Amino acid sequence: MRLFKFVGSKSAVLNTARGSLKFTPIDELNDPSELTPVMDRSAVRASLESLRINGLTQDQYDWLVRQGAVLDLLAPQAKVLDAPKTLAEANQMLSISVYNNLDYMERKLFATIESIRAKVGILSLSERYDSLPMWAHYADQAKWSVSQITSW
Repeated sequence: MRLFKFVGSKSAVLNTARGSLKFTPIDELNDPSELTPVMDRSAVRASLESLRINGLTQDQYDWLVRQGAVLDLLAPQAKVLDAPKTLAEANQMLSISVYNNLDYMERKLFATIESIRAKVGILSLSERYDSLPMWAHYADQAKWSVSQITSW
C-alpha cells in the first residue's frame, strides 16, 4: 500500500523525503476541537444501565482489556481500578458505586485526556494523492503541482 502525506511547505516535503515524519501535538492540530473532552451524562447513564442488565460481551471485554493496556502506558496516574482479569469479574465490577458518581467520572475523564494530549501526536496519511480538499487544506491552497514537487 502506498501512503501520501499532504504538507504545506517545501521544507516539510524535503524532510519527509529524507525519512523524517512529524507527529503533530494535539494542541497544534488544525481543528481546535480535536480530542476536546465531552461527556454525555445521559449516554453514560444509559450505557451503564444496559451493561448492568445485559453484561459485557466477550468482544467488549477484550476491548476493555486492550483499552486498559493503552491507558496504563499513556495515563497511569489516572488509573482508579485494575482491569478485570475475567469477563465475569468485569461484569461484577459494573455494580461498583463509583460508576454512579458522574461528577467524579467526568473529572477523571478530563484528567486522563489532558495526560494523553501531552504525550500523543498525530500523523495523518492518505491512500489517495488526488484529494482536492486535502491539497486545498494542507498544501498551499492547491497551488503546488506534482511537477513542482518532483523538481526540487
